[in-house]
Amino acid sequence: MQVLIEATNHKEASIIRTLKEGARAIDFLDCPFIRLLADIYHMNIEEPSLLDSLSEYMDYYPHLHISDDNRAYPGLGSLDFAAIYRKLVESGYRGTVAVEGNIQHGLLEDTQICAAYLHKMCGGLYTPSHVSCHAV
Repeated sequence: MQVLIEATNHKEASIIRTLKEGARAIDFLDCPFIRLLADIYHMNIEEPSLLDSLSEYMDYYPHLHISDDNRAYPGLGSLDFAAIYRKLVESGYRGTVAVEGNIQHGLLEDTQICAAYLHKMCGGLYTPSHVSCHAV
């Protein structure tokens, strides 16, 4: 079993706000079962460089949450998820990714918009043969 510590922004937590802070805590605890949960929404607020942090601390997080800068599903805000996806692929990320976000229009409509956006975004980028990217 793994225990994941999520680095959250300063409006929600005062302990671990960046992946760097989380990595320090994990190194100090020296326990192989404790890892980070990276979250694009929080990283966009706290990290000096979201893309650099994704690659620099990749060994610390086996799971990544993706939501847009307005905390909606990807594609309903203004973050560049193509750049994020490209960085993950280039860096060799092998963990899981979960879409999360607040509903803007309605669950079905937001899910359809997000799925179309991610499908379009993935379709134009290099995808290793072991990774599939399909619309829901």
